Amino acid sequence: MRRLIRRRLRRGTPGPSLRGAEVDLLRLVVDRPGIGVSEAAKELYLAGNSVSTLVNRLVADGYLIRETDPADRRAARLLSTRAADARLSDWRQRSAALVRGQVARLDAA
Repeated sequence: MRRLIRRRLRRGTPGPSLRGAEVDLLRLVVDRPGIGVSEAAKELYLAGNSVSTLVNRLVADGYLIRETDPADRRAARLLSTRAADARLSDWRQRSAALVRGQVARLDAA
């Protein structure tokens, strides 16, 4: 169902196209600001290098900020940008409207 919603909403989304894993990572960072790359990889059931690749793209697109962890200078902490917050908010609103519209088309049975 999530895949279908993603496909329908992708057409009207401004900005660069995001893959499902990128959206999942953005959602995770918004929900858990400051999460590390390795912790995000565990949460998303992805390899660390895969998440690093996603992070690099999202940083380049202006959706994530990568900061050095003050407790461990070798580690990075991830934060969302205003652009990411706005995009996810818009996505959630349009997704909810799409689902509401489809549910409204169902008959009572």
